[in-house]
Amino acid sequence: YMLASSAALAFLSFPRMGRAQAPGAIELGMDALLAVTSVDQPRTSSITTFDFPVQAFRMGFGLTPRISLEPTLGIHTSSGDGSFHSVTFDLGVPIELAKGGSPGSDYFLRPLIGLRSFSVEGSSSTQTSLGIGIGARVPIIPRLAARFEARYRRGFKNDNFAAFDEFGLLGGLSFFTR
Repeated sequence: YMLASSAALAFLSFPRMGRAQAPGAIELGMDALLAVTSVDQPRTSSITTFDFPVQAFRMGFGLTPRISLEPTLGIHTSSGDGSFHSVTFDLGVPIELAKGGSPGSDYFLRPLIGLRSFSVEGSSSTQTSLGIGIGARVPIIPRLAARFEARYRRGFKNDNFAAFDEFGLLGGLSFFTR
Protein backbone atom coordinates (compact mmCIF):
# COMPACT_ATOMS: atom_id res chain seq x y z
CA TYR A 1 0.00 0.00 0.00
CA MET A 2 2.90 2.33 0.72
CA LEU A 3 4.28 1.91 -2.81
CA ALA A 4 0.84 2.58 -4.31
CA SER A 5 0.44 5.69 -2.15
CA SER A 6 3.88 6.95 -3.20
CA ALA A 7 3.08 6.41 -6.88
CA ALA A 8 -0.24 8.24 -6.54
CA LEU A 9 1.46 11.11 -4.70
CA ALA A 10 4.06 11.39 -7.46
CA PHE A 11 1.35 11.59 -10.13
CA LEU A 12 -0.63 14.24 -8.24
CA SER A 13 2.28 16.34 -6.95
CA PHE A 14 4.17 16.91 -10.16
CA PRO A 15 1.67 17.89 -12.85
CA ARG A 16 2.93 18.60 -16.37
CA MET A 17 6.60 18.08 -15.57
CA GLY A 18 8.53 16.01 -18.00
CA ARG A 19 11.29 15.54 -20.49
CA ALA A 20 12.47 12.17 -21.69
CA GLN A 21 16.15 11.46 -22.00
CA ALA A 22 18.04 12.86 -24.97
CA PRO A 23 18.87 10.60 -27.92
CA GLY A 24 22.04 8.70 -27.07
CA ALA A 25 21.58 9.18 -23.31
CA ILE A 26 21.46 6.13 -21.05
CA GLU A 27 19.19 5.57 -18.04
CA LEU A 28 20.39 2.99 -15.51
CA GLY A 29 17.87 1.81 -12.98
CA MET A 30 16.63 -0.73 -10.50
CA ASP A 31 13.16 -1.31 -9.13
CA ALA A 32 11.40 -3.05 -6.27
CA LEU A 33 8.19 -4.88 -7.21
CA LEU A 34 4.94 -5.74 -5.46
CA ALA A 35 2.89 -8.03 -7.71
CA VAL A 36 -0.26 -10.10 -7.57
CA THR A 37 -0.35 -12.93 -10.12
CA SER A 38 -3.40 -15.00 -11.04
CA VAL A 39 -2.68 -18.27 -12.84
CA ASP A 40 -5.22 -19.71 -15.34
CA GLN A 41 -5.32 -23.10 -13.68
CA PRO A 42 -8.09 -24.77 -11.65
CA ARG A 43 -7.61 -24.83 -7.87
CA THR A 44 -4.81 -22.26 -8.02
CA SER A 45 -5.14 -19.09 -6.00
CA SER A 46 -3.36 -15.84 -6.73
CA ILE A 47 0.26 -15.39 -5.71
CA THR A 48 1.60 -12.20 -4.12
CA THR A 49 5.31 -11.42 -4.43
CA PHE A 50 7.41 -8.61 -3.03
CA ASP A 51 10.96 -8.12 -4.33
CA PHE A 52 12.94 -5.55 -2.37
CA PRO A 53 15.32 -3.77 -2.75
CA VAL A 54 15.82 -4.92 -6.37
CA GLN A 55 13.59 -7.07 -8.57
CA ALA A 56 15.40 -6.23 -11.82
CA PHE A 57 18.09 -4.05 -13.37
CA ARG A 58 17.23 -1.94 -16.41
CA MET A 59 19.04 0.16 -18.99
CA GLY A 60 17.18 2.72 -21.10
CA PHE A 61 18.64 3.98 -24.37
CA GLY A 62 17.20 7.25 -25.70
CA LEU A 63 16.15 6.77 -29.34
CA THR A 64 14.32 10.08 -29.74
CA PRO A 65 13.54 12.86 -27.25
CA ARG A 66 10.29 11.00 -26.37
CA ILE A 67 11.02 7.29 -26.95
CA SER A 68 13.53 4.91 -25.34
CA LEU A 69 14.45 1.27 -25.74
CA GLU A 70 14.68 -0.40 -22.33
CA PRO A 71 15.94 -3.94 -21.73
CA THR A 72 15.40 -5.27 -18.19
CA LEU A 73 17.00 -8.31 -16.55
CA GLY A 74 15.92 -10.05 -13.35
CA ILE A 75 17.41 -13.21 -11.82
CA HIS A 76 15.79 -15.17 -8.96
CA THR A 77 17.10 -18.29 -7.24
CA SER A 78 15.57 -20.33 -4.42
CA SER A 79 16.93 -23.45 -2.80
CA GLY A 80 16.05 -25.80 0.02
CA ASP A 81 14.81 -29.34 -0.52
CA GLY A 82 15.01 -28.49 -4.24
CA SER A 83 16.09 -25.58 -6.36
CA PHE A 84 14.22 -23.08 -8.49
CA HIS A 85 15.73 -20.51 -10.84
CA SER A 86 14.07 -17.92 -13.02
CA VAL A 87 15.55 -15.40 -15.40
CA THR A 88 13.30 -12.65 -16.72
CA PHE A 89 14.21 -10.53 -19.72
CA ASP A 90 11.86 -7.75 -20.80
CA LEU A 91 12.18 -5.33 -23.67
CA GLY A 92 10.17 -2.18 -23.04
CA VAL A 93 9.65 0.98 -25.06
CA PRO A 94 8.93 3.86 -22.66
CA ILE A 95 7.04 6.63 -24.46
CA GLU A 96 6.98 10.06 -22.82
CA LEU A 97 3.47 11.43 -22.27
CA ALA A 98 4.32 14.88 -20.80
CA LYS A 99 7.03 17.40 -21.78
CA GLY A 100 8.83 20.23 -19.97
CA GLY A 101 10.37 20.46 -16.52
CA SER A 102 13.80 19.29 -15.47
CA PRO A 103 15.89 16.47 -17.02
CA GLY A 104 14.77 13.01 -15.94
CA SER A 105 11.23 14.14 -15.15
CA ASP A 106 8.23 12.80 -17.04
CA TYR A 107 5.12 10.66 -17.23
CA PHE A 108 5.45 7.63 -19.47
CA LEU A 109 3.63 4.70 -21.03
CA ARG A 110 5.74 1.52 -21.37
CA PRO A 111 4.62 -1.36 -23.59
CA LEU A 112 6.80 -4.45 -23.18
CA ILE A 113 7.44 -7.98 -24.35
CA GLY A 114 8.97 -10.43 -21.92
CA LEU A 115 10.61 -13.83 -21.73
CA ARG A 116 10.76 -15.71 -18.44
CA SER A 117 12.86 -18.86 -18.22
CA PHE A 118 12.13 -21.26 -15.36
CA SER A 119 14.38 -24.07 -14.20
CA VAL A 120 13.19 -26.55 -11.56
CA GLU A 121 15.18 -29.65 -10.64
CA GLY A 122 16.88 -29.97 -14.03
CA SER A 123 13.75 -29.24 -16.11
CA SER A 124 13.37 -25.86 -17.80
CA SER A 125 10.89 -23.92 -19.90
CA THR A 126 10.47 -20.39 -21.24
CA GLN A 127 7.25 -18.39 -21.16
CA THR A 128 6.44 -15.30 -23.26
CA SER A 129 4.45 -12.33 -21.98
CA LEU A 130 3.16 -8.95 -23.14
CA GLY A 131 2.52 -6.02 -20.85
CA ILE A 132 1.87 -2.33 -20.45
CA GLY A 133 2.90 0.07 -17.71
CA ILE A 134 2.20 3.69 -16.88
CA GLY A 135 4.46 5.66 -14.61
CA ALA A 136 6.40 8.75 -13.64
CA ARG A 137 9.99 9.78 -13.09
CA VAL A 138 10.39 12.36 -10.33
CA PRO A 139 13.73 14.21 -10.02
CA ILE A 140 15.62 13.89 -6.74
CA ILE A 141 18.87 15.62 -7.70
CA PRO A 142 20.39 16.30 -11.14
CA ARG A 143 20.71 12.99 -13.06
CA LEU A 144 18.92 10.96 -10.34
CA ALA A 145 15.17 10.35 -10.28
CA ALA A 146 12.67 8.21 -8.40
CA ARG A 147 10.60 6.09 -10.76
CA PHE A 148 7.11 4.71 -10.11
CA GLU A 149 5.11 2.45 -12.40
CA ALA A 150 1.86 0.49 -12.36
CA ARG A 151 2.08 -2.48 -14.74
CA TYR A 152 -0.11 -5.23 -16.18
CA ARG A 153 1.45 -8.33 -17.77
CA ARG A 154 -0.20 -11.30 -19.52
CA GLY A 155 1.87 -14.50 -19.69
CA PHE A 156 0.94 -16.96 -22.42
CA LYS A 157 0.35 -20.68 -21.91
CA ASN A 158 2.99 -23.09 -23.11
CA ASP A 159 3.48 -26.86 -22.73
CA ASN A 160 4.76 -26.54 -19.15
CA PHE A 161 3.07 -23.44 -17.71
CA ALA A 162 -0.44 -22.04 -17.54
CA ALA A 163 -1.22 -18.53 -18.71
CA PHE A 164 -1.17 -15.80 -16.05
CA ASP A 165 -2.23 -12.22 -15.35
CA GLU A 166 0.10 -10.09 -13.22
CA PHE A 167 -0.67 -6.69 -11.72
CA GLY A 168 2.38 -4.96 -10.31
CA LEU A 169 3.57 -1.77 -8.66
CA LEU A 170 7.21 -0.85 -9.20
CA GLY A 171 9.25 1.76 -7.39
CA GLY A 172 12.93 2.47 -7.87
CA LEU A 173 15.74 4.77 -8.87
CA SER A 174 16.98 5.95 -12.27
CA PHE A 175 20.43 7.40 -12.93
CA PHE A 176 20.92 9.38 -16.15
CA THR A 177 24.34 9.48 -17.83
CA ARG A 178 23.63 12.95 -19.34
